[in-house]
Amino acid sequence: MSYPETEIDKIGSELHELTEAYAAKAESLASDPYFRAAIVKTSVSGFTWSLYHAFDGPVERRALAEELTIQRDATTASYEATYRRGAACERPLLQAIDHVQVAIPRGGEGDARRFYGDFLGLGEQPKPANLAARGGCWFESGSVKVHCGVEDPFHAARKAHIAFRVDSVAALTSRAREAGFETSQDEPLPGHDRVYIYDPFGNRLEFLRPTSTSESA
Repeated sequence: MSYPETEIDKIGSELHELTEAYAAKAESLASDPYFRAAIVKTSVSGFTWSLYHAFDGPVERRALAEELTIQRDATTASYEATYRRGAACERPLLQAIDHVQVAIPRGGEGDARRFYGDFLGLGEQPKPANLAARGGCWFESGSVKVHCGVEDPFHAARKAHIAFRVDSVAALTSRAREAGFETSQDEPLPGHDRVYIYDPFGNRLEFLRPTSTSESA
């Protein structure tokens, strides 16, 4: 395919303008941490534009014209796909854990209050009227929310578990044993102190604290 010199210059200019425009847009979005992850930097077109200017002869420029056209179209498609992906993931789907739920047997609210309220220090929150009839109880302290829901028939979660961060694993373990709650150890978790404590129904809960080494890493 042959191109008149004016068409070659036009293709090169369009490619250059396209690359510059998208580079400016990417730069303006670079401060957005969610969008930054979706930005795909494309250097091929810029390289082709530099190569285009490296040749002065019409024969060489004509040879590059078709490549410039391909690069122009590919760049457009690449950037458009990038921004479509960026728009889709501009904000993460999952923002935080609102609450966790543990199962308790029917009539176990008293033991749940003794463990989650008295022992762990979570304040009880009233359940909405339309849910209170199901039984169970809700606890909350700051961003930590634990819902105890009645399961009938009940099966304790001896493997699946929730992990809570605490200030002192040793102190909590000592208190749990004094209160008569079952505790157990597992294989060491690098960078953490941890212990498993079982609630009165046999549900396993993990309590851990990063060691000073992991905190400074």
